[in-house]
Amino acid sequence: MQRLTDFDKKFKDFMSWIKRQPTESEKSITRFESLFDVTRYIHLLRNTQDIKDELGMLKAVFDDQVQVLTAAGEEIHLANSQYVGDRKAKLAAEQCLRCPHSSKGFVDQSLKQLKQVERMQTQANQAYDTVSLWIMIL
Repeated sequence: MQRLTDFDKKFKDFMSWIKRQPTESEKSITRFESLFDVTRYIHLLRNTQDIKDELGMLKAVFDDQVQVLTAAGEEIHLANSQYVGDRKAKLAAEQCLRCPHSSKGFVDQSLKQLKQVERMQTQANQAYDTVSLWIMIL
């Protein structure tokens, strides 16, 4: 809201200044252009869109990774469950599931990273919408 107030004040100052000018001068044109220049906001909008695109790619990678690791974990669990009669093998399989390097651990870590990417996507969308709105106000 402060930026809108600042813009309003600058615009009013410009309008009162322009009324005092005898004719249109180079200085008045330059001042007018600087007041309505949105180039830096357009660059910011482009950068924000690039970030949104990159976050979308990261999300796709983590989605695929979770699916692959989940499927691999199910196959490992299935293979380990074949040793039902062998108590020692069953204990080893259970310990493997608790191991930090198990597929479940990797899935959990990937899900955590996926949530962080989704949070960043929300923030990037908010930033993009804010800059877009600001450009429309100008």
